[in-house]
Amino acid sequence: MIKLLRFLLGYVRFKVMGDFPERLFNQLAANRVSVWDMDRENGNLTACISVSNYLKMRQIRGKNKVRTKVLS
Repeated sequence: MIKLLRFLLGYVRFKVMGDFPERLFNQLAANRVSVWDMDRENGNLTACISVSNYLKMRQIRGKNKVRTKVLS
């Protein structure tokens, strides 16, 4: 049921690149932003986030000196 809801509301799969990408996920958790399907690929982290929370993440991202790339 949760997968269907996420599909209907929309989500973004993204990759985090840079020094200490874990900090971004720690700050997202502190701001109560849900992230799921986290995985590490070649030193970069990938995850999924809802479209509305992606905009919040972009604001938090600037403080961490990391880059994000939308995968799908």
